[in-house]
Amino acid sequence: MDTKSKIREVALKLFADKGYEQTSLSTIASEVGIKTPSIYAFFKSKEDLFLTISEEVFIHHYEYIRMVSDDLNNETAERKLLTILEEMYNYHLKEETKTNFYRRFMMFSPEGLDGPIKEAFIKSDVLLSSILSEIFTQAIEQNEVRPLEADKLINSYLCLMDGLFLQLFYYSKEPEALERRLRSNWEIYWAGIKKEASVQLKELF
Repeated sequence: MDTKSKIREVALKLFADKGYEQTSLSTIASEVGIKTPSIYAFFKSKEDLFLTISEEVFIHHYEYIRMVSDDLNNETAERKLLTILEEMYNYHLKEETKTNFYRRFMMFSPEGLDGPIKEAFIKSDVLLSSILSEIFTQAIEQNEVRPLEADKLINSYLCLMDGLFLQLFYYSKEPEALERRLRSNWEIYWAGIKKEASVQLKELF
């Protein structure tokens, strides 16, 4: 692993574990095995290093979902959407450091950096929405889901995803509990958007 990659790897873990304010460049340098000034050959400042990692964390999550989606080209919309939720769980359980970083700094952004962090999040959110737009557009054309506005379908799914992500915070050590929550939420969600959804539900939109 080259020095720049090692700096990013060490900084990611320290930021995730200790927070932004409690992580110094000297600590990062010590963990990497270099002198502190050497970091400036790759990053302008601690802020630059932190924001670089932030964007990488968000984009890495998107790229994983894109890979999952691409492997499901011939599946139904129901299978695609459920699998993405399942793989979101798998991703966050497997990528513990990235998940801790994501959770910490989405909830408690360092002072003065909330704007750039939000921009990085929105960028990845737009990319994720593009994947969902493809799925929902095709699903409507193939009469798998009700012909609702794409934005409504995407936003509702993202809210479901965000809610399940929060459950990971409380039940990461209880896989059976996580599975039950995913299944029950998914069943209700899918019942609301599939083509055969009841007339009564339509009135909610």
